Amino acid sequence: MATFKFTGQDFIEFYGTNVLNSCVKIGNGALATQILGLVPCQTENLDCYSNCYTMPVFDGDFNSFLFEFVPSITNADFRLYKQVGNSFNQIAVLSAAEGEIFNIGDIPEYLNYAGYVLDWEKVINLYGEGVYKFVVFDSVNPLLSYPFRLKTSTCDSMNGTAKIEVIQRGLYANYNYKKQDGNIKTFDVQAIDWFDSVRLNAKIVPTTLTQEIESIKYANDREETFFNQGFQNYDFNVFECDYELFKRFLHFATKGKDIRISNYNLDAETELIGVNVVSTGESESTKFPKNKLLYQISVKFKDEFLDKYRAC
Repeated sequence: MATFKFTGQDFIEFYGTNVLNSCVKIGNGALATQILGLVPCQTENLDCYSNCYTMPVFDGDFNSFLFEFVPSITNADFRLYKQVGNSFNQIAVLSAAEGEIFNIGDIPEYLNYAGYVLDWEKVINLYGEGVYKFVVFDSVNPLLSYPFRLKTSTCDSMNGTAKIEVIQRGLYANYNYKKQDGNIKTFDVQAIDWFDSVRLNAKIVPTTLTQEIESIKYANDREETFFNQGFQNYDFNVFECDYELFKRFLHFATKGKDIRISNYNLDAETELIGVNVVSTGESESTKFPKNKLLYQISVKFKDEFLDKYRAC
């Protein structure tokens, strides 16, 4: 398979990654299991965690996390940490001041579920730019998100990024399920609409414009079109991500109830902000040429709402 070379690749800051296939585990003794989240959380006591991939975020972005807690836990303790020097220090016990909290018992259909939606505009107004981690606090086995590098949104700072937003509802198989571990096999969110989004170092490219035409041909050889529908195809080209982000993108982002994509590249062919799309089920990937733990991926979408014509 050919190596991708995307236009925005020069804008990437390299932050490193880890071997996530062995790092991210479900049923690892933590007090909660991550049910949904385009950005993963994992336990702190894994050596490989110290060098994880860093997510780009800006004021105006949101990231959400949904967990199922063990029955003995009655209150979810979500916290925000900020990098100071070479370490991360707690900066807040998360509340409505930094986003929206759904505590244990707040979701009637799922009494052991709890979640949080980070509002990065609130965070930057309170604590400024910097590198942050979302934490499900536990003195023994906390869960920590990948780091987020928060910057003020400008045309230049967002250049080289693209975002996908999704409403998640239904039954999601746990792709990390292992029968011998006794962990959760299926994640149930049939009764709620859960919003999530993720911004990546990426560019969305409009590709082919597909048209489906039906016509009738008369005895005199005159041909008349009585139905025509068209839709735009898009490639969501990610310059750089790791395996776990790739899996979560395919597993959660492409299977949502409502999917919107937005492109923030300065050299974009056309404006694409909040475009409603559906997945075509096609994707490609290749290892990063200078780091075999990183991937370049291309995930294909098409317009959700078709451009239709029917003769009367």
